[in-house]
Amino acid sequence: MLPIWEPEAPLDVATRHTWGLAARRIATAHGEGRATVGELQVGPNSRNVVPGEVFFTVDLRHPDEKVLDQMEAQFREAKRIFTASQGATHVNTAIARLKLGRSLLRQKRYQEALDETKAGFDILVTQAEPSVSYLKAARTDLAAEYEALVALAVEGRPLTRTLKLVWAADAYLSPVARAFLAKLSVEYPALRPMVDMSSE
Repeated sequence: MLPIWEPEAPLDVATRHTWGLAARRIATAHGEGRATVGELQVGPNSRNVVPGEVFFTVDLRHPDEKVLDQMEAQFREAKRIFTASQGATHVNTAIARLKLGRSLLRQKRYQEALDETKAGFDILVTQAEPSVSYLKAARTDLAAEYEALVALAVEGRPLTRTLKLVWAADAYLSPVARAFLAKLSVEYPALRPMVDMSSE
Protein backbone atom coordinates (compact mmCIF):
# COMPACT_ATOMS: atom_id res chain seq x y z
CA MET A 1 0.00 0.00 0.00
CA LEU A 2 1.37 3.39 -0.99
CA PRO A 3 -0.12 6.44 0.74
CA ILE A 4 -0.60 9.57 -1.32
CA TRP A 5 -1.34 13.14 -0.32
CA GLU A 6 -2.86 15.64 -2.70
CA PRO A 7 -2.61 19.45 -2.93
CA GLU A 8 -5.24 22.20 -2.72
CA ALA A 9 -8.80 21.30 -3.69
CA PRO A 10 -7.59 17.70 -3.46
CA LEU A 11 -10.94 15.96 -3.58
CA ASP A 12 -11.36 17.24 -7.11
CA VAL A 13 -7.88 16.00 -8.02
CA ALA A 14 -8.35 12.69 -6.23
CA THR A 15 -11.63 11.98 -8.04
CA ARG A 16 -10.08 12.91 -11.36
CA HIS A 17 -7.81 10.52 -13.21
CA THR A 18 -4.53 11.60 -11.56
CA TRP A 19 -3.64 8.70 -9.23
CA GLY A 20 -6.40 6.23 -9.96
CA LEU A 21 -5.76 6.35 -13.69
CA ALA A 22 -1.99 6.28 -13.21
CA ALA A 23 -2.25 3.18 -11.00
CA ARG A 24 -4.75 1.50 -13.33
CA ARG A 25 -2.61 2.15 -16.41
CA ILE A 26 0.45 0.74 -14.68
CA ALA A 27 -1.51 -2.34 -13.56
CA THR A 28 -3.11 -3.07 -16.93
CA ALA A 29 0.23 -2.62 -18.70
CA HIS A 30 1.47 -5.64 -16.71
CA GLY A 31 -1.13 -8.22 -17.73
CA GLU A 32 -2.36 -9.70 -14.47
CA GLY A 33 -1.67 -6.53 -12.51
CA ARG A 34 -4.40 -4.94 -10.41
CA ALA A 35 -4.66 -1.56 -8.72
CA THR A 36 -7.07 -0.26 -6.11
CA VAL A 37 -7.35 3.28 -4.84
CA GLY A 38 -9.12 3.40 -1.51
CA GLU A 39 -9.24 4.47 2.13
CA LEU A 40 -10.21 8.04 1.25
CA GLN A 41 -9.85 10.49 4.17
CA VAL A 42 -10.71 14.13 3.53
CA GLY A 43 -9.80 17.03 5.76
CA PRO A 44 -11.63 18.98 6.89
CA ASN A 45 -14.52 16.57 6.44
CA SER A 46 -17.35 19.09 6.07
CA ARG A 47 -19.96 19.44 3.33
CA ASN A 48 -19.54 23.22 3.02
CA VAL A 49 -15.73 23.49 3.18
CA VAL A 50 -13.33 22.86 0.31
CA PRO A 51 -10.97 20.21 1.69
CA GLY A 52 -7.37 21.21 2.22
CA GLU A 53 -5.99 17.70 1.98
CA VAL A 54 -6.96 14.16 1.20
CA PHE A 55 -5.27 10.90 2.11
CA PHE A 56 -5.85 7.71 0.20
CA THR A 57 -4.00 4.49 -0.44
CA VAL A 58 -3.02 2.81 -3.68
CA ASP A 59 -2.82 -0.97 -3.53
CA LEU A 60 -0.84 -2.57 -6.39
CA ARG A 61 -1.06 -6.36 -6.86
CA HIS A 62 0.51 -8.92 -9.18
CA PRO A 63 1.19 -12.65 -8.75
CA ASP A 64 4.82 -12.20 -9.84
CA GLU A 65 6.92 -10.41 -7.18
CA LYS A 66 9.40 -9.06 -9.75
CA VAL A 67 6.62 -7.57 -11.86
CA LEU A 68 5.08 -6.08 -8.72
CA ASP A 69 8.44 -4.43 -7.97
CA GLN A 70 8.42 -2.95 -11.50
CA MET A 71 4.88 -1.67 -11.00
CA GLU A 72 5.85 -0.05 -7.72
CA ALA A 73 8.90 1.54 -9.33
CA GLN A 74 6.72 2.99 -12.09
CA PHE A 75 4.22 4.31 -9.57
CA ARG A 76 7.03 5.88 -7.55
CA GLU A 77 8.23 7.53 -10.75
CA ALA A 78 4.73 8.97 -11.24
CA LYS A 79 4.89 10.22 -7.64
CA ARG A 80 8.31 11.76 -8.33
CA ILE A 81 6.96 13.61 -11.39
CA PHE A 82 3.98 14.85 -9.36
CA THR A 83 6.29 15.92 -6.55
CA ALA A 84 8.43 17.82 -9.04
CA SER A 85 5.34 19.73 -10.19
CA GLN A 86 4.67 20.63 -6.53
CA GLY A 87 8.28 21.58 -5.93
CA ALA A 88 10.81 19.69 -3.87
CA THR A 89 10.24 21.90 -0.82
CA HIS A 90 6.44 22.09 -0.98
CA VAL A 91 4.61 21.10 2.22
CA ASN A 92 2.62 18.48 0.27
CA THR A 93 5.89 16.91 -0.83
CA ALA A 94 6.97 16.71 2.82
CA ILE A 95 3.69 15.12 3.88
CA ALA A 96 3.74 12.63 1.00
CA ARG A 97 7.25 11.53 1.93
CA LEU A 98 6.35 11.22 5.62
CA LYS A 99 3.33 9.06 4.74
CA LEU A 100 5.40 6.91 2.39
CA GLY A 101 8.01 6.53 5.12
CA ARG A 102 5.36 5.30 7.55
CA SER A 103 4.05 2.81 5.00
CA LEU A 104 7.57 1.48 4.38
CA LEU A 105 8.14 1.25 8.14
CA ARG A 106 5.05 -0.97 8.46
CA GLN A 107 6.49 -3.16 5.71
CA LYS A 108 9.78 -3.39 7.67
CA ARG A 109 11.69 -1.75 4.82
CA TYR A 110 13.61 0.26 7.38
CA GLN A 111 16.31 1.95 5.30
CA GLU A 112 13.84 3.13 2.65
CA ALA A 113 11.48 4.26 5.41
CA LEU A 114 14.28 6.22 7.07
CA ASP A 115 15.24 7.91 3.79
CA GLU A 116 11.66 9.00 3.05
CA THR A 117 10.82 10.10 6.59
CA LYS A 118 14.07 12.06 6.97
CA ALA A 119 13.51 13.79 3.61
CA GLY A 120 9.96 14.73 4.59
CA PHE A 121 11.05 15.93 8.02
CA ASP A 122 13.84 18.06 6.52
CA ILE A 123 11.35 19.76 4.20
CA LEU A 124 8.79 20.25 6.96
CA VAL A 125 11.17 22.03 9.34
CA THR A 126 11.92 24.66 6.66
CA GLN A 127 8.25 25.71 6.45
CA ALA A 128 7.23 29.03 8.00
CA GLU A 129 4.60 27.34 10.19
CA PRO A 130 5.21 23.59 10.15
CA SER A 131 2.48 21.31 11.46
CA VAL A 132 3.38 20.26 14.99
CA SER A 133 1.45 17.00 14.65
CA TYR A 134 3.42 16.02 11.53
CA LEU A 135 6.70 16.95 13.19
CA LYS A 136 5.86 14.79 16.22
CA ALA A 137 4.78 11.88 14.02
CA ALA A 138 7.97 12.19 11.95
CA ARG A 139 10.15 12.18 15.08
CA THR A 140 8.35 9.07 16.36
CA ASP A 141 8.81 7.30 13.02
CA LEU A 142 12.47 8.34 12.76
CA ALA A 143 13.14 6.95 16.23
CA ALA A 144 11.46 3.65 15.29
CA GLU A 145 13.40 3.43 12.02
CA TYR A 146 16.77 4.16 13.67
CA GLU A 147 16.03 1.64 16.41
CA ALA A 148 15.07 -1.02 13.87
CA LEU A 149 18.22 -0.44 11.83
CA VAL A 150 20.48 -0.57 14.89
CA ALA A 151 18.80 -3.77 16.07
CA LEU A 152 19.29 -5.64 12.78
CA ALA A 153 21.34 -8.80 13.31
CA VAL A 154 24.73 -8.91 11.59
CA GLU A 155 25.52 -12.57 12.26
CA GLY A 156 26.61 -14.40 9.16
CA ARG A 157 27.11 -11.15 7.26
CA PRO A 158 30.62 -10.15 6.16
CA LEU A 159 31.90 -7.05 7.89
CA THR A 160 34.49 -4.72 6.39
CA ARG A 161 37.06 -3.01 8.56
CA THR A 162 38.74 0.16 7.43
CA LEU A 163 41.79 1.44 9.26
CA LYS A 164 43.14 4.86 8.38
CA LEU A 165 46.22 6.23 10.11
CA VAL A 166 47.38 9.72 9.22
CA TRP A 167 50.39 11.58 10.53
CA ALA A 168 53.11 13.84 9.15
CA ALA A 169 56.00 11.82 7.75
CA ASP A 170 58.56 13.95 9.61
CA ALA A 171 56.64 13.93 12.91
CA TYR A 172 58.06 12.12 15.92
CA LEU A 173 55.98 9.17 17.11
CA SER A 174 55.77 8.75 20.85
CA PRO A 175 56.63 5.36 22.42
CA VAL A 176 52.89 4.79 23.00
CA ALA A 177 52.08 5.44 19.31
CA ARG A 178 54.93 3.11 18.22
CA ALA A 179 53.67 0.37 20.58
CA PHE A 180 50.15 0.82 19.19
CA LEU A 181 51.46 0.49 15.62
CA ALA A 182 53.48 -2.60 16.56
CA LYS A 183 50.39 -4.24 18.08
CA LEU A 184 48.29 -3.42 15.02
CA SER A 185 50.95 -4.74 12.65
CA VAL A 186 50.44 -8.26 14.05
CA GLU A 187 46.87 -8.27 12.70
CA TYR A 188 47.60 -5.97 9.76
CA PRO A 189 51.02 -6.94 8.30
CA ALA A 190 50.85 -4.06 5.81
CA LEU A 191 51.63 -1.74 8.75
CA ARG A 192 54.99 -3.42 9.47
CA PRO A 193 57.03 -1.03 7.26
CA MET A 194 55.55 1.92 9.16
CA VAL A 195 56.52 0.38 12.49
CA ASP A 196 60.09 -0.18 11.22
CA MET A 197 60.27 3.36 9.84
CA SER A 198 58.99 4.90 13.09
CA SER A 199 61.66 3.15 15.17
CA GLU A 200 64.52 4.67 13.16
